Amino acid sequence: MIVKKILLSVCTMLQLTELASEIEQDETSEEVKLMLACVNYVNNIIATDYIKIYKTVEISVEDSAQEIEFSQISSHTFLGVKSVIDESGNKINFTVTDSGLKVYKNGKMKVCFAYFPDELLLDDSITNYKTKINERIFAYGVAAEYLFIKGIVDDASMWDERFKRELLTITRKLKSTILPIRKFK
Repeated sequence: MIVKKILLSVCTMLQLTELASEIEQDETSEEVKLMLACVNYVNNIIATDYIKIYKTVEISVEDSAQEIEFSQISSHTFLGVKSVIDESGNKINFTVTDSGLKVYKNGKMKVCFAYFPDELLLDDSITNYKTKINERIFAYGVAAEYLFIKGIVDDASMWDERFKRELLTITRKLKSTILPIRKFK
């Protein structure tokens, strides 16, 4: 998904023809910056509340009593640590502190963590969610945020409801249906 296409979809939904022409011409007016801020806000909402983005990084620990700062692990802003695994594939006990991670073993290990997505620009592509989210769903969220900021609360609520309904549909876990065994006489 390309940010520019998402913004053009929002402009079509909200009938903002002048803003659409500014986006097509790569102008960075205040309205375009506002729309970009809405895209980044929606991206953060999705990554924190609906579909977490995970990354696995290999690190080497020499002193198990030492705290490893998050900045030494990755440049991303941490949202949470999912697991720490050693070279053999065994889970390692760890503690998350305000500024880093404490592991209770020496050696090479892999840290799997959730993080906040990077800030997006007009020509960036959103690839964090694989095939789960499409431009339309993203555009619903951006339209809602844009209208909330503009003070058009009734329309914003409608778009927000569509956005959340679509996200819940995508992220809900479906239960498998098990039929009882039929007995023949």
